[in-house]
Amino acid sequence: TTHFIALAVCLILVIVAVYFSRNISEKKFNTITRISAIGITILEIVKIIYNLYYDLNAPINNWLPLHFCSLFIYSLWLSGYFSGHIKKIGESFLIGGGIIAGLTFLIVPSTSLRLFPIFHFQCLYSLLFHALFLYFGLVILIRNFFTLNLKSYLYYVIFTSFFCIIAYILNTTTEANFMFLENPWSIPLPFLATIRNSNHYLYSLIIYLAYVVGTYFPIMFIQKLINHFRKGESNA
Repeated sequence: TTHFIALAVCLILVIVAVYFSRNISEKKFNTITRISAIGITILEIVKIIYNLYYDLNAPINNWLPLHFCSLFIYSLWLSGYFSGHIKKIGESFLIGGGIIAGLTFLIVPSTSLRLFPIFHFQCLYSLLFHALFLYFGLVILIRNFFTLNLKSYLYYVIFTSFFCIIAYILNTTTEANFMFLENPWSIPLPFLATIRNSNHYLYSLIIYLAYVVGTYFPIMFIQKLINHFRKGESNA
């Protein structure tokens, strides 16, 4: 019950925030991106300190921000504080990964909401984190600040693959499970566990492809539809 209430509140807040940002300028949006990068980073540091304070020997997987949604932090910095190709790399992830990843976590919480009470710092931070992730992706989509296409897809692949490689290396050397590349853990899809048990490498490949294909192309298709209708309305 608390999860559904939290989900409804987060979605309402995101919808309201996106509505008031529907005509936002790119300059003002960039300012919000910079402020959010600092704020989220501070909260992430607090989260790390909290985890280590209560368990100094906690597995690296529990505190190092190297999960798929964690890439939101790095993409904010790239998008807000850089220009040119570096900025495009950050933007590509905010829209190409943020919309589906942010919405998926809010609907199917697989980490903090399964472990702590709803008003615990970990839960509130996770809800805020993923709501912002979804917000940034939707605003970029609606305002068309970044165009998703096969050419810009390279930015997304480079960014996501870079962290997937680091995650895979750490998983094999520390027995961690960064980005769920090692095992599905709490992902509510039983067939993934079956695949993992039969072929570990195939499982990791499927998860990787889900990141680099499954989040980007659906949003690219939606963006093309939106631009098509906008073009039709302008010609009418």
